Amino acid sequence: MKLAGIILLLVSVVGFFFLLNYKRKGKLEQLTNKHILIIAGVSAAVSFVSLMLAAFGIRNESGISLSAGRAVFIVSMSLLLTLDLYYFVMAIWHRKYVLDEENFKKLRKILYITSIISGVMLIAFVTLYLESIAPFLSYPFNKLIIDFGKEKGVTYYAVFIIIGALTTYFISDYFVAKAGYGHGKLENCLYLAFPAGIVGGRIWYVIAEWEKEFAGYEFSKVFRIWEGGLAIQGGVILGAAVGIAYMMWKHKDIPIMFLIDTIVPGILLAQAIGRWGNFMNVEVYGAPVSVNSFPWLMLPTWVKNQMLLDNDPTKMYMPLFLIEGIFNVAGYFLIAYGVGRGLKKYLVPGDQGLLYLVVYGFIRFFLEPLRDPKFIMGSDSVMKSKIMAVVFIVAGILGIVALHVIDYLKKKKKNEQAAA
Repeated sequence: MKLAGIILLLVSVVGFFFLLNYKRKGKLEQLTNKHILIIAGVSAAVSFVSLMLAAFGIRNESGISLSAGRAVFIVSMSLLLTLDLYYFVMAIWHRKYVLDEENFKKLRKILYITSIISGVMLIAFVTLYLESIAPFLSYPFNKLIIDFGKEKGVTYYAVFIIIGALTTYFISDYFVAKAGYGHGKLENCLYLAFPAGIVGGRIWYVIAEWEKEFAGYEFSKVFRIWEGGLAIQGGVILGAAVGIAYMMWKHKDIPIMFLIDTIVPGILLAQAIGRWGNFMNVEVYGAPVSVNSFPWLMLPTWVKNQMLLDNDPTKMYMPLFLIEGIFNVAGYFLIAYGVGRGLKKYLVPGDQGLLYLVVYGFIRFFLEPLRDPKFIMGSDSVMKSKIMAVVFIVAGILGIVALHVIDYLKKKKKNEQAAA
């Protein structure tokens, strides 16, 4: 029952998103808006049933009795989560692709405001749904979302990485289209940059952890990526390099600095989502803290139970995955909206992309010392990790300074030519 619910949920949600994506690109012209609404309703119903199947399947496996109040809690959260998810998606869809700006200004504004509210509430409903089934879950969680047996299957870590990459893609695609370049220009770039990022992350990790994990073992261990071991820094560098190279070759009509400003800051959101893979694997955590101390006592039950120490149920590992995720999301909004809009007149193309290096460098600089030592890359502990963070910060600042100097010299030369 649990497995059927999970598979059905993935099929209904992912299938619906792919359908919308094909419709958005004009490949399903036979589907009218009415058809989309009907399909959304059917997908929502299937998703609701899937969530309940998964929840009650987990309860059955646990063997713990189910009270009437808990059953109502599960059904209510399944329903509210489903309604909120599909309202969020359809509100954005109708505002962007169905209602023209000229005749539906008021309705578009309402959909805009309510989509933001529903997007925020989506986080709350996911949290509450998991809280409703928290007593029936086994801790620590299975690393596999779909288990094929013999420790093989689809890992949560992989799913969160893919969701993060798709989130960045759809946000970037939206802004690229909004700038007048059309939808879908980044799709092939995603197919190249994403695997390149995985390769880059692995290479960086292997280099940094060579003495600790790889020296003295068979060289094939380097390629066993399913055993874990990716470094975000290497993933960003190689993924961005491949993506930029492809766009410069294939889409010369789109300014490369505009793409850097649009895509790179969104990597922070992908990283925030990807960190939940670390949570599922119980890794990249900090020192033990008291479960009942502030602010940890405010965490949901399922988060605290996942992070509990084996030998002391009154203590949990500091959830650095969550702390970094929050800072990553805040960093994205700082770059995209705080700086991107608040300081727009002072910016030159490329500033926002390079600010990613500065912001993420600072996040890692301050959080790295809080990690449990076994999750700090390199043999010389915190210092090497801090040096990596400082390199990001310095590279970002120097890059921004260089862009502004170049921009100043160009304007100066242009003014001199105009005066002559």
